[in-house]
Amino acid sequence: MPASLAEVEQRFGVTGRLIYETLGKNYLAMIAEDYVYEQQKGHVQRYPEFVAIANVPQSAGWKAVFDPNAGDDPADKDSANDSDASESAKGLGQNAEPFVFEGANKRPEHPSMKWLMKELEKRDVGTGATRTSTYSEVTSTNAKYPLLIEKGASSPWPRPVR
Repeated sequence: MPASLAEVEQRFGVTGRLIYETLGKNYLAMIAEDYVYEQQKGHVQRYPEFVAIANVPQSAGWKAVFDPNAGDDPADKDSANDSDASESAKGLGQNAEPFVFEGANKRPEHPSMKWLMKELEKRDVGTGATRTSTYSEVTSTNAKYPLLIEKGASSPWPRPVR
């Protein structure tokens, strides 16, 4: 057992120190008390479908092991609690305004050679030659139903009459 982290760093370097710290924190988290919180649920009185849930920490438990501010000056903790990240830690308030966010999903990317090659490589399908062979089969105009038609290539499908 090393006497200090400086000894670990001297013997194994900075990486050794980081590994030792991580292992130590993980062990302490395993034997630390549970994280205890109160879950508060609320809704807007006139619109009960607008529901909010806030988990208000009662005891940090094992999470305190990983908190970089744990053990620091209490004045610093008070200023840290004013941030947006700890807004839910204060619980639910008494006033709310309903807001509906409407968005739309981005349209899927049109298949291209670049896209297909990237997908084949991402899923570790064969070698470069296998991927090229797969691409040529998919784009073959001799196939009854080609899966991918490159722009500018003549289409096997008849043009619609206008």
